[in-house]
Amino acid sequence: MNKPFLPKRQAGLTAVELIVGLAVLALVLLYAVPKVNSMYESKQEESLISDISMLVAGAKKMRGIRSNYTGVTCNTIVSQKYASMPFSSCTGANPQGGNYTVSASGSTLTVTATGLEANFCSRVENAIAPSSTTAACSGGTLTTTFRG
Repeated sequence: MNKPFLPKRQAGLTAVELIVGLAVLALVLLYAVPKVNSMYESKQEESLISDISMLVAGAKKMRGIRSNYTGVTCNTIVSQKYASMPFSSCTGANPQGGNYTVSASGSTLTVTATGLEANFCSRVENAIAPSSTTAACSGGTLTTTFRG
């Protein structure tokens, strides 16, 4: 006896299945990408605040028992290993590729980070303000002052 003719089932996706799948993927990406960017910026903020804190600690160590910060600079702190920094030069060292500078005047220490995106700079300014004497952002430059 002859078997009835059965057409072969074709494998693959229909246009509707493909469109639905792409729509679901687009929704997942719309949710995930901003979260990843936010986590990355948060990590950069933490890194910048940590770097500034280590530079201040290194400057205090370099000052030692003296009454002022005379001779303290960012490159001196880094090159003479007064602080264990994740970079070997203060040029292009901050998380957004800008520079660090450390300047001293008597018992006042100023740490500057340049090349920062404006919103990022403002967030870091607000985060570091409680631990510094002054903190200000202007034109992508964060300037923080510490006493003592």
